[in-house]
Amino acid sequence: MLQSSLKKITALVIIAVLAITLGTTAFAFGTNNYTQTTAISLGRWSPTMNVPTTELPDGINEAYYSFTASAGDRFYIRMGSAESTASGMRLQLRSLTGALETDTGIVNRGGLLPFRFVSYVVPTGTPANTTFIIRIYRESSAVVGDRIFTPTFYNLFANGSDTFPFSGTATNTGNTGMDMVNGKNSTELTLNLTNNANIPVGAKVRSVTTRSTMTPSQGNVRHHIANAGVWHVSTVSSATSGSYNITIANDYNARAIWTFRYNVLALAPSTMSNVSITINYEYNVTSSFVAT
Repeated sequence: MLQSSLKKITALVIIAVLAITLGTTAFAFGTNNYTQTTAISLGRWSPTMNVPTTELPDGINEAYYSFTASAGDRFYIRMGSAESTASGMRLQLRSLTGALETDTGIVNRGGLLPFRFVSYVVPTGTPANTTFIIRIYRESSAVVGDRIFTPTFYNLFANGSDTFPFSGTATNTGNTGMDMVNGKNSTELTLNLTNNANIPVGAKVRSVTTRSTMTPSQGNVRHHIANAGVWHVSTVSSATSGSYNITIANDYNARAIWTFRYNVLALAPSTMSNVSITINYEYNVTSSFVAT
């Protein structure tokens, strides 16, 4: 009896530490949320919401939470806790009619904070404040004893930004044909970021800007940038910078082959050096999780 009590006290201490470490603002025990109809109602999901901790007594096999989300919401839910709960329990996201996602294994197995997770992007057309269910259940009949856990919500996507230099100098012989409509394009510079470790795998481009030094400086100059061979013309005329109508809707990979050139209307030759590209991107946080 004393040993069992000490284990529960230790579990509570670890849960409190996890709540502080992972950013959960507070915790309290859930009660009798052992069926879908008695699920603890959390309200609209948020990465800062207070999710009550559940104690699952020996002999009870599952516990439930409910929350609401709307079309376009993107989140993931992780569960890790004291007494190696992650290794004995499963985590599942459900609609009111059935399972949507189930965890595929344990992340950070053998580490200090092992956890399971499920992720979800609420589909277009889903009504506002649709109810979803979190189901946490024993992995098998061999998983016995009291279990303590707290599911936690996180944003599924995060933003990042990096600046990368192009090697070499672009040259332009000048618009000697005096084509004042199309101008004259320079030679091209190429930057291969397909295996760049600074960019998260699967990152998608949100926006792009370029910078450069032009010699001699001229007017009526526009930067051009291409992602995987698709060209975009800067929306501003500048010898030193470029901005582009590139958004997340283009579905461009940040890890790609980027190509730069510039266009002039002036007749005189010129060069462009110190060319760099700044890529603002978003990435799926769970893409780096390895579940085993």
